[in-house]
Amino acid sequence: MKLLPWLVVLLLAITAAAGGRCASAEYVEQRPGYHFTPQEGWMNDPNGPMYINGFYHLFYQCNPFNPWWYEIHWCHAISTDALHWTYLPFILAPDHDYDAYGVYSGSTTIQDNGVPVIVYTGVSMNLTQTQCVAYPANMSDPYLTNWTKSANNPIITTSGLPTDIDPKNFRDPTTAWMANGQWNLLVSGGIIYPNDREGSILLFTSPPSSSLSEWKFNKILYTNNDSGGMWNCPDFFQIDRSDPNSLWMLKGSIFGAYDAWSTLKYNQAQQVVELVSPSMGGGQFQYIDIGPSYYASKSFFDPNIGKQVLIGWLQEEENTTYSQARGWVGAYTLPRVVSLDTDNVSVVFTPHPNVVSLRDDNFNATCISLIPGFPSRIPLISDQLELIFRLQLPYPLSSDSIKRTRPSSKLLERYNIVAPDDTLVYGLNVRASNEDEEFTPMFFAIDPSGLSEEAVRLADPNDPFIATFAITRLNSSQAQHGSNTTIYGNFKVTRPQTHLIEFDMHVFIDHSVIEAYVQGGRLCASARVYPSREDSMFVEIFSDQAVVGEIVSLSSWRMLDSMPPSGP
Repeated sequence: MKLLPWLVVLLLAITAAAGGRCASAEYVEQRPGYHFTPQEGWMNDPNGPMYINGFYHLFYQCNPFNPWWYEIHWCHAISTDALHWTYLPFILAPDHDYDAYGVYSGSTTIQDNGVPVIVYTGVSMNLTQTQCVAYPANMSDPYLTNWTKSANNPIITTSGLPTDIDPKNFRDPTTAWMANGQWNLLVSGGIIYPNDREGSILLFTSPPSSSLSEWKFNKILYTNNDSGGMWNCPDFFQIDRSDPNSLWMLKGSIFGAYDAWSTLKYNQAQQVVELVSPSMGGGQFQYIDIGPSYYASKSFFDPNIGKQVLIGWLQEEENTTYSQARGWVGAYTLPRVVSLDTDNVSVVFTPHPNVVSLRDDNFNATCISLIPGFPSRIPLISDQLELIFRLQLPYPLSSDSIKRTRPSSKLLERYNIVAPDDTLVYGLNVRASNEDEEFTPMFFAIDPSGLSEEAVRLADPNDPFIATFAITRLNSSQAQHGSNTTIYGNFKVTRPQTHLIEFDMHVFIDHSVIEAYVQGGRLCASARVYPSREDSMFVEIFSDQAVVGEIVSLSSWRMLDSMPPSGP
């Protein structure tokens, strides 16, 4: 289908006349409609998500009284599908000496008897960090509304640990797991050095009859030598529980920077781990999400799909004056399913299958004929969208098949894309206003020389082709709200056995949230954008070159709300 500019204008007019929602009616505010946000106040790390007795439970770091970080509680919401959430009262407050400064991050573990246990970090007024437990006050309550802290808290202190563990950087216990006939749990600990502080992952064990209230230090399981700095919010789990020989994934939130993952072989008998994930641009720990707002993710096992599911915090990226004035701060990603990639040593992240239930009006097009230099708009107007964009190019690619109507620098100028002049650029322009006063391009940047006949002949067919994905935010907000940095990263493309190589991006637009899964989730990129115009609802497909034999397709849906109305 050929999407010419004049045809798109006509289609948009027809859509509006047929009862489609217009831009002004669609625009409300920056609060996402189907990504989790707090009812009011401040929100940061997701804590202890779990599925039990027919409900998904999401606990999260919050200040329920004000839209800024202070007096951290554990807030609570429940859902039957991990998308449609109901807010419940907070369950943990900083009301004891050992957690008077804040009830910090932690996890839940469901014991063999079906009773869940929260293990969390309590911070005292002198900033000493210890680990504490809480139990449901009434297991017959299906919502698990009330929880009781143990009279024996804190149950893990720095007493008995190596002397170089910093008691003020000892936090974020993981979900416990059974190995060697006992419970095992990890806690992040900062190692004090004369001029630096590294992160370590400390292993503790507990007898199965202890209700997770008696713990003994076992060893330092892993020291963070790859990236340096304190590790927050560690996670450790078997990727495929159906396979006893499956790899495990170790995840850490590198202090104040990003979340990283690595796959490992885990020898439970000897309590030893061996990193096996491939190195890609800086070590065996790789970004879970290249967006600067993504941090402090937490996982849980979803028995409904038999997979581990990860939820990440999307920090605000605008001036605090604006975000605090709204009365709520923070959002979460969609729940992401963790799976092994086809190489069996890397992981991919994909949207939870329940997300398809939010799809509404749709527009699909195959074999789209792009006009180089003339972006084409699609006839769906919304700030809540799901988009699947696919590009297929001849493999190998002859330089004679590339037709440019003008120098690539013109495209670079329009979309603020920094790339060599011969780079092939294909992408989507999202949250675009009618006259492009505001727009956010997200795109593939592909080096054609790597697809040439000679390059293909010399390449090992098992070595992936490397391309780049980016999101440019210089023109996302006419009012200059939010960050204007460009988000970019490389991703792997499997070399095909046919004569077409495929690139894909799976994108979710939700008011101020952009969430992209590239190449089947080999690369994830999240961004916060804050358009100020009511008409910033359009999506364009663009390129600045034509390649003989290219195949471009798009599937798109308007997405329904899943969050309850805002406000108390």
